[in-house]
Amino acid sequence: MMKNQKIVIVGAGFVGAAMAYSLSKQNQNVTLLETNSSAACEATQKSFAWIHPSGRVLENFRHLYDASIAVYRRMRS
Repeated sequence: MMKNQKIVIVGAGFVGAAMAYSLSKQNQNVTLLETNSSAACEATQKSFAWIHPSGRVLENFRHLYDASIAVYRRMRS
Protein backbone atom coordinates (compact mmCIF):
# COMPACT_ATOMS: atom_id res chain seq x y z
CA MET A 1 0.00 0.00 0.00
CA MET A 2 1.31 3.41 -1.01
CA LYS A 3 1.66 6.13 1.63
CA ASN A 4 -1.02 8.82 1.13
CA GLN A 5 0.48 11.62 -0.95
CA LYS A 6 -0.60 14.85 -2.63
CA ILE A 7 -0.17 14.30 -6.37
CA VAL A 8 -0.67 16.79 -9.22
CA ILE A 9 -1.15 15.45 -12.75
CA VAL A 10 -0.87 17.88 -15.66
CA GLY A 11 -3.08 16.96 -18.61
CA ALA A 12 -6.42 15.15 -18.64
CA GLY A 13 -5.75 13.11 -21.74
CA PHE A 14 -5.90 9.34 -21.84
CA VAL A 15 -2.77 8.81 -19.76
CA GLY A 16 -3.37 11.64 -17.26
CA ALA A 17 -6.99 10.63 -16.66
CA ALA A 18 -6.02 6.96 -16.27
CA MET A 19 -3.28 7.87 -13.79
CA ALA A 20 -5.62 10.11 -11.79
CA TYR A 21 -8.28 7.39 -11.67
CA SER A 22 -5.84 4.68 -10.65
CA LEU A 23 -4.17 6.79 -7.96
CA SER A 24 -7.50 7.97 -6.54
CA LYS A 25 -8.57 4.31 -6.25
CA GLN A 26 -5.46 3.90 -4.07
CA ASN A 27 -6.74 6.71 -1.80
CA GLN A 28 -4.18 9.22 -3.02
CA ASN A 29 -4.95 12.96 -2.94
CA VAL A 30 -4.95 13.68 -6.70
CA THR A 31 -5.39 17.02 -8.46
CA LEU A 32 -5.81 16.81 -12.24
CA LEU A 33 -5.01 20.00 -14.20
CA GLU A 34 -6.29 20.61 -17.74
CA THR A 35 -6.25 23.86 -19.73
CA ASN A 36 -9.08 22.87 -22.10
CA SER A 37 -12.75 22.85 -21.18
CA SER A 38 -12.93 19.10 -21.73
CA ALA A 39 -10.51 16.21 -21.48
CA ALA A 40 -8.55 14.64 -24.34
CA CYS A 41 -8.49 17.74 -26.56
CA GLU A 42 -4.80 17.92 -27.38
CA ALA A 43 -2.30 15.08 -27.67
CA THR A 44 -4.82 12.29 -27.06
CA GLN A 45 -7.19 13.58 -29.73
CA LYS A 46 -4.39 13.99 -32.27
CA SER A 47 -2.65 10.68 -31.55
CA PHE A 48 -5.66 8.42 -30.96
CA ALA A 49 -4.16 7.94 -27.46
CA TRP A 50 -1.58 5.65 -29.00
CA ILE A 51 1.23 4.88 -26.58
CA HIS A 52 4.17 3.98 -28.79
CA PRO A 53 6.54 1.34 -27.45
CA SER A 54 10.10 2.53 -27.01
CA GLY A 55 11.44 -0.96 -27.61
CA ARG A 56 10.26 -3.93 -29.59
CA VAL A 57 6.59 -4.75 -29.95
CA LEU A 58 5.62 -8.02 -28.26
CA GLU A 59 4.57 -10.69 -30.74
CA ASN A 60 1.10 -10.95 -29.14
CA PHE A 61 0.44 -7.32 -30.05
CA ARG A 62 2.30 -7.07 -33.37
CA HIS A 63 -0.91 -7.45 -35.44
CA LEU A 64 -2.60 -4.61 -33.53
CA TYR A 65 0.45 -2.39 -33.86
CA ASP A 66 0.79 -3.05 -37.61
CA ALA A 67 -2.93 -2.48 -38.22
CA SER A 68 -2.88 0.78 -36.26
CA ILE A 69 0.10 2.11 -38.18
CA ALA A 70 -1.53 1.16 -41.49
CA VAL A 71 -4.73 3.04 -40.57
CA TYR A 72 -2.70 6.04 -39.45
CA ARG A 73 -0.82 6.13 -42.76
CA ARG A 74 -4.05 5.84 -44.79
CA MET A 75 -5.67 8.67 -42.83
CA ARG A 76 -2.60 10.87 -43.09
CA SER A 77 -2.46 10.73 -46.89
